[in-house]
Amino acid sequence: MPFSFSGKKSETPNNVSKPDFIPKILTMEDDLRNISSGASLDSGISDIQRESSAEIPRAHIPQAPNPFQETELPTSSMPLPNNEAQNVPEIKTNNPDVFSQQPPVKMRKGKMLMLIGIVAITIALIGGGVYYYLFVVKKKTPSSEPTIQQTTVQSNPQPIQEAKTQQNPVVTQKKDLLYTIDTPNYLPLNTEVVSDIDIYNTLSIIASRIKDNGFVDPVEFLITDQTNTPLALSRFVFLTKMNIDTKVLALLDESFALFIYNDAGTSRIGLRLSIKDPKGFTTALTSAENVLPLALKPIFLSEVQNMPKTFLFKSGMFKNEDPILHTQVEYPTRYTNVDATQRLSVDYAIVGDKWYIGTSQNTLQALLKKVTK
Repeated sequence: MPFSFSGKKSETPNNVSKPDFIPKILTMEDDLRNISSGASLDSGISDIQRESSAEIPRAHIPQAPNPFQETELPTSSMPLPNNEAQNVPEIKTNNPDVFSQQPPVKMRKGKMLMLIGIVAITIALIGGGVYYYLFVVKKKTPSSEPTIQQTTVQSNPQPIQEAKTQQNPVVTQKKDLLYTIDTPNYLPLNTEVVSDIDIYNTLSIIASRIKDNGFVDPVEFLITDQTNTPLALSRFVFLTKMNIDTKVLALLDESFALFIYNDAGTSRIGLRLSIKDPKGFTTALTSAENVLPLALKPIFLSEVQNMPKTFLFKSGMFKNEDPILHTQVEYPTRYTNVDATQRLSVDYAIVGDKWYIGTSQNTLQALLKKVTK
């Protein structure tokens, strides 16, 4: 019996499922065609493929990391100081070594504190220097007024009780006294360049100061040269051009003193000279006294017109009470008038080995009063 065959048996096994879709192979020609027609590149994908891909849950598909995406490094949760947070920009980088190149916050803070410390130390040093100069150096510098007051106290020591009862405190209470009356005042002259006019002007200036200060006693001066060496009498006579007789000058010692006296508002000059030989000196002076006013003219401190060539001297007597012995002391004097209107005269007296000369009667008497003190 013939056997009929229904056909070839399927080569596909029963247990193998038929694929749901057949993938379509796309070529470059298809891509170009889609681009030119405006279709999407994925338009060639069949709806079956879309549905199949949509059926696959996305949660089960692992997401591969994108190597081209920038990653943010976690920032520290610790808050920065205000000044630091404002100055530090946010940095995004894939290289963690970049942070190691930035200076640490503590280092920058330390530098700032060190700068503040240097500024504070500099200000403190400047302030200390100013304080030392104002309150230490200046306080040590003595002023001129205390020096004058100290000199006045030393030269005129007075008990406290006597100062209250003093009736004429004009001299002792002066704060601007430039000279003393108990000790000689030094008067330097530059003997190398000084002239007789310079000496006359210097004496006139000092005389004005003494008068302005209200001195009532003769002020003594010791004439010195530029090296503070006492000037010899012969040198002083030469510089002032006093034409004293050479015989008289030869019998005088080189030491001398000059006085400036305030004679009722008029300044007068007085001299105290030392005698080597009193007997020989008296004889020489008697023969030369008629021209003595002419020799003393450079120290008159006032202009005298039409002076005669010779003068006639007269004898006089000055009496003074000795303050210790309380007895009367008499001093023989010789005098002549030079200008009666100015009360200018030449009066002199010899007391022991001293020759006192005054250019007015009151000047000589004031010098003789100092002898009995």
